[in-house]
Amino acid sequence: MAGAATILHGGLFPPDYLQESIRELPEWNALSEEALDAFIAEAQRIFKPFASGTASRANESHTEDDLIWPLLASVGWTASLRQQNLSAAGRE
Repeated sequence: MAGAATILHGGLFPPDYLQESIRELPEWNALSEEALDAFIAEAQRIFKPFASGTASRANESHTEDDLIWPLLASVGWTASLRQQNLSAAGRE
């Protein structure tokens, strides 16, 4: 679990949730060590360009395509709804 906390740096979830509270969830308890290790390896692979700075100039769309959707897919997420672009003139 320390690997996941290191990857996320506590930015998405509070550290106490990642280190303690998550262990009480039935989904967590049903997760095998092998599945967790596979996810950590995949998350590290997906994050690597962002951590090394090669993706530091990625815009929101690229970040979504290269980071968010691959991470969601790695945990079996299939639903998707792209952010709708509004006219720049209508924004405040």
